Amino acid sequence: MSRIELTAVGLALGAALAWGAWGFLSDRASVRAAPLTLWVTVVLVEAIAVIPVAFLIRPAFSWLTIAAGLAGTIGYALFFLALRRGSNAAPLIAITALYPAVTLILQVIITRVQLHPRQVVGLALAIIAIALIAL
Repeated sequence: MSRIELTAVGLALGAALAWGAWGFLSDRASVRAAPLTLWVTVVLVEAIAVIPVAFLIRPAFSWLTIAAGLAGTIGYALFFLALRRGSNAAPLIAITALYPAVTLILQVIITRVQLHPRQVVGLALAIIAIALIAL
């Protein structure tokens, strides 16, 4: 594995740790905060945190970047509503962890990406694993 790939894996592991903490903290916060309050708070904190970076990099917005932001924001809202209605965050987080499978399916349908047999097996195993965790 190249140094760049190792760096990418390290960053991905860091993201997994941050998202794991996010899931835990969101679960704890959902006990006291209404789902919409939690959603607005998280999105506002993210927006405030990114403002200085936006001034530095001056991003070029496109309909795709806006759609990605909107999809993520809707995902947050739905997740926080699920937390309030569920009794345990772990299965709900496991279910939402299917998002890479959704990404892969959208790539196949929209951009005609060809799946490698290994990816099909991985997709099936991921669905089985998440079902075992969530059910």
